[in-house]
Amino acid sequence: MPKSRSTKSRRISAADAAVICASLLGTAAFLGLFQNDLNRSLRLIDQEPVGIVASRFRAALRRFQDRIIWDRLQKDSPVYNGDFIRTAEGSEAAVSFPGGAMAAIAENSLIRIFMEAEGLRIDYSGGNISVYAGETGSLTVSAGGNRVRAAAGAALSLDAGEDGAVSLQVLEGSVALGGPGGEREAPAGTALSIGGDSENGTFEELPAALGPPPAARFLSIADSPAQVEFTLPGSGEGRIEIAGDRDFTRPLRVWEGELPESGGRASVSAEIPPGRWWWRVSPAAAGTGETAVSGPFTVVSVPEPRPVSPAEDAVYYYRSDPPELRFQWEASAEVLYYILEAADNPGMDNPALKTEVRYDSLLYSGLAEGRWYWRVSPVFSALYRGSAPASPLVSFTVVRGDPPPPAVAEEAPVETAPPETAVEEPPPAVPVEAPRPAISVPPSPPPPPPPAALPQPAAIPPLPAPSGRRPETGYVLDLVALSESRTLVFSWNPVDGADAYAFTLFRETGPGRREPVVNSEGPQTSYTLEDLSLLDTGRFVWQVEALNRETGERRGRPGENVFTVDIPQPAVPRGQNPGDLYGR
Repeated sequence: MPKSRSTKSRRISAADAAVICASLLGTAAFLGLFQNDLNRSLRLIDQEPVGIVASRFRAALRRFQDRIIWDRLQKDSPVYNGDFIRTAEGSEAAVSFPGGAMAAIAENSLIRIFMEAEGLRIDYSGGNISVYAGETGSLTVSAGGNRVRAAAGAALSLDAGEDGAVSLQVLEGSVALGGPGGEREAPAGTALSIGGDSENGTFEELPAALGPPPAARFLSIADSPAQVEFTLPGSGEGRIEIAGDRDFTRPLRVWEGELPESGGRASVSAEIPPGRWWWRVSPAAAGTGETAVSGPFTVVSVPEPRPVSPAEDAVYYYRSDPPELRFQWEASAEVLYYILEAADNPGMDNPALKTEVRYDSLLYSGLAEGRWYWRVSPVFSALYRGSAPASPLVSFTVVRGDPPPPAVAEEAPVETAPPETAVEEPPPAVPVEAPRPAISVPPSPPPPPPPAALPQPAAIPPLPAPSGRRPETGYVLDLVALSESRTLVFSWNPVDGADAYAFTLFRETGPGRREPVVNSEGPQTSYTLEDLSLLDTGRFVWQVEALNRETGERRGRPGENVFTVDIPQPAVPRGQNPGDLYGR
C-alpha cells in the first residue's frame, strides 16, 4: 500500500513574515508616492515661471514644451515659457501674468504661452479664451496666420467655429489686427470673423455683443443674486435668453422686442442667482434670426471674509520684543489674494501693516504697545465681475508688561442648618418607694430654613451654521464630474458645541417649492450620496444644521448651498488634432 503523505501544518518563519511585511509596507509607500505624483503639479527647477494659475475649475492640464506627458494644474501652479494648457469639457482655468495680464481659458480650449522680448504672446489653437492685457503692458494673440496685438487696458475674446473660422470680440480698449491680408484697428464693440480657411486672413464684420464676456464669473456675496448686464451695440429689436442648461430647455429670463437704449447701446440688466448659466443674443439687425453670440457664465457665491484671530478685544502681553501675532481669517478658493491691514485707528489711516497675502493667515511681529485694528479685503482676478466687501473691523490690544495674575474667585458663604439643641442628661434618680425610671424627652429641632430661590437659566443661543460647506453654491455635476467619481460627497466644518448634524437634500420643483430627497442625522461632518440615480437634471438644495442632543436638543442655524445637475444629451465631438492633445 502507498504510504500516506504527511499533512502537518507548516508555520511561517520569522524571515518569511519579515519579507511579507516589508513587501506590504513598500507597496503602500509606492501607492502613496503615486497618489502624490498624480495630484502634484510639476515644477521646473531651472526656469523662472512666467505666470501663475489664478483659478481652476475641474480638469485643467499643462504640458511642458519638451515633454509628452500632461499633468494636472492646481491653483497657484507655476506656468513656464512654452507651456501648453488645455481644458476638458465643463472645465475652466485662468492664468495671471506680470503687469496684470490675464488669460481666461474656457472649456475644450488649447493655448500655448510664450514670454518674449516684445512681451507676452499666446498661441491660440482652439476653443474659447478671453484675454486681458492689463494696465501696464501689451500682449499678442496668434491665431492661425493672423496676429491680434492688444495694447494696455484692452480685452478681447476668441472663439473657434467648426469651419475653422475664429470669432473675435473686442471687449475693452482697442486692438490691432494683422495678417497676410493687411492690418487694421478694431475698437471696443467690434466683432469680426477671421477666415480660418482663407490664406489672405480676411476679416468679416459680425453682429457683436459687448457683454457679458465669454466665461465671465460674477460675484455673489453670501448667496445673494448678482447684477448681470447684457449689452448689444446700437439699438433696435433683439432677443436675449438666459437658461440653466446649454440647450436652453430651462429658461430663466427672456427679453424680446425693443431693447432699452442707453449711450448708443441696447442693454438689459437682471439679478441672476448663483449657479452656472448659458446666454445667447439674437439681434434683429442680423436679418437672419440666427444667434450672433452665446456662451456660458457663472455666478459664484463667495462668503464675506470672517476674521478668526486676533479676536475682538483680545489682549497680548510682551516684555522686550513685540509679540508674534497670527492673523487668520476664513478664506475662499475664488480669491486671488487678500490685502491685510492693521492700523492704530478705526479709520485705517496710515496703516502700520499693509501687505498682500495669498493664503488665509500671516505671522507678524511688528506691532508694539497700543490699541490696534485690523481687517482683510479680498481681491479677485480680472476674470471676475463685481467686488466683495472687506471683513468687519476687529480691535485688539498689545500691552508691554506681565499679564496680571489670575483673579481668585471668592467662595460664596455656604448656608448650613443650625445645630440641634443638645439634650441634657437627666440627674440620677433618687430611690424612693415604688421607684420609676425618669424619662427625658429631647426638644424638637427648629424647622430648616426655606430653600433659596434658584436663578432662572439664561436663554441658550442657537448654534451657528456650519462653515466650509462643499459642494459650494454654483457647483455643476456634469459628465466630467461623473467620470471622476461615482459618488457625491457633502462636507462641512465642525461646529463647537455640536455633537450631531442634520443633513437634508432637496430637489427644486418650482419657484419656492422643494421636494426632500435624502434626510440623515449623525455625528459625522460629511455625507456621501452613493445612489446618484436620485439626482436628475435640475437644481438641488442641500442643508446642514448643527445639533446638541445633550443640552435638550439644542439646534443651530441651517446653512444651505445650491448646485446644478447638468448632463447633456450625447453629441458628436468635434475633431481635434491628436498631436496637440497627446504631444508629438
